[in-house]
Amino acid sequence: TLTDKYSPLPAAIREFGQMAPDVRLHVQIDTPGSMEQHVLDGRLHLAVGPFPAQIPGLDYLPLYREEQGLYCASTHSLYE
Repeated sequence: TLTDKYSPLPAAIREFGQMAPDVRLHVQIDTPGSMEQHVLDGRLHLAVGPFPAQIPGLDYLPLYREEQGLYCASTHSLYE
């Protein structure tokens, strides 16, 4: 997400830093399920990631759409 040129996160983090210069952000990479659990138990304030199923107790908001593709080599049986 952070390296996606269409991601709004880098600009949002930059703007947040300008608005609240005394606040420190801690960026953590983890699995979606683990991030959801950490938000539920208070270890994280928020999580950004792909969450295909929503669990009770959390609010989900779309951040942006990302296009993904599935590729295979010409020698693979699915190539045709």
